[in-house]
Amino acid sequence: MVLTNESRAKGGSARAEKQEKWERSFVAMLGGSRRPITKDRKMSPHAAAFVLKTESEAYPWLMLALLGRDDQAVSHRLPHEEIVQRIEQAGGVVGLVGLIFFNKNWIVYTRPFSTGEESKQQLDALGQRFLAFAGSTVLHELEAAASGSPVSALVWTDGKEISLAYDWQESTTSWPGRMVAGVIYLAKTVGGGWQPRWKPIHEEFRHIGAEAMQRLRAHIEQIRAAPRFEE
Repeated sequence: MVLTNESRAKGGSARAEKQEKWERSFVAMLGGSRRPITKDRKMSPHAAAFVLKTESEAYPWLMLALLGRDDQAVSHRLPHEEIVQRIEQAGGVVGLVGLIFFNKNWIVYTRPFSTGEESKQQLDALGQRFLAFAGSTVLHELEAAASGSPVSALVWTDGKEISLAYDWQESTTSWPGRMVAGVIYLAKTVGGGWQPRWKPIHEEFRHIGAEAMQRLRAHIEQIRAAPRFEE
């Protein structure tokens, strides 16, 4: 079936209606960020700090920072005066870098204030550091949640299907094109039994917990039914 322009427009409108206001705004901002700037944007430390704080309140960032000319990140979580002081010490800012969970994925957002390939490379490098930190932090939290469980699995997804990686602590790079959605594990109950638990990395993945628990139960039943090996 060939979609007409009218059909595509209706489909796009329907998707947009399902998005929250901040999501529609973020999509527009993300599209605008792909256009290269034609001249340097000069701003005072106070103005740069204001931009950082304003953007931090507009979207649910995991991380957001200004990149100073000394290649050091200035986080939006710092007090305003400290942000200004850090920018002054850095001799100005190169641009803005943020990491946000959007559309079932981690998105790195960059906004350069200076022209030139070097500025872009500096911002991209900080974005990759954000991604690496977020990945290690998320995995650490999932590992802590599953600590003490006799059976646990890292749950991966491409947005449609899920895959479970048992003994995931040894390998967290399976299934290229998919991302970690959370961990499924067994938790001790008051009565001394075990109950499946699902810890997603984000609320957007909470709905796949039922299928992950069903998969875990089936896996446990297979273990119970498997023949025991003689020593």
